[in-house]
Parts: sequence; structure tokens; C-alpha cells
Amino acid sequence: MNTAKYKSVAVRLESYKKAAPMAKERYMSMGSFIRYLIDNEYERINGIAPTKPNGVHHESSVEESH
Repeated sequence: MNTAKYKSVAVRLESYKKAAPMAKERYMSMGSFIRYLIDNEYERINGIAPTKPNGVHHESSVEESH
């Protein structure tokens, strides 16, 4: 592994068990999901519009008539 580009981190097992189904639901690897969470928190703190994860269905902007 390129240690200049990647780092390993330890996550408590109970946190991993909570995150794994959320990552799977979004069709993401655990590494991608952690990156997504960090990026969203960074954007939230810095007032940047959040990004959408892979696999999330976007709601149509067209309103249905009743």
C-alpha cells in the first residue's frame, strides 16, 4: 500500500457494525463510506453544499399534479 496516499485507522467494532449496513446500502466500500462521512462533515463545518453518495436515488424536481 502506498503509505504516502493511504493510512490505516482502527474503528471500534460496535461502530463498524453500525457503519457496515449503511455503507452497503449506499453501495460503498467501508473506506469510501468513511471518506464520504468525513467529506460531508468537512463540508458542513465549512459551509459547502454536501455531495451525494453513490447509489442514492435523487428525487425528481418535477412536482406531481394531484
